[in-house]
Amino acid sequence: MNLGQFNLNLINQVGLENPEFSNAFNALEIKTKEFLTVREVAQLLNCSVRSAYYYIDNGTINAINLGQRLTRIKRCEIDKLFKIETEIKAPPPATANYKIADCYNLKEAH
Repeated sequence: MNLGQFNLNLINQVGLENPEFSNAFNALEIKTKEFLTVREVAQLLNCSVRSAYYYIDNGTINAINLGQRLTRIKRCEIDKLFKIETEIKAPPPATANYKIADCYNLKEAH
């Protein structure tokens, strides 16, 4: 029995009267799927469906449209939104080793 079947059996035993339990199950089910609908993405991001479409339209989220009402988003695209990109730090500038004879003093610079 896989995780999805186990959760369905659990829901059937407990019942769907408790909306918090139902929402928790729905979130668990969404997290196990590889491809998501726009509505599921909106639930994961806690935003409206229209906002999810906006993120798709402006390129924040990559999606594929397979036909009318068949827009699908890969789960890893949502995960990418929350990954903290490590900042690439430039190495510190190398210090120059000048000889005193090659440098100006204050009288020469003025």
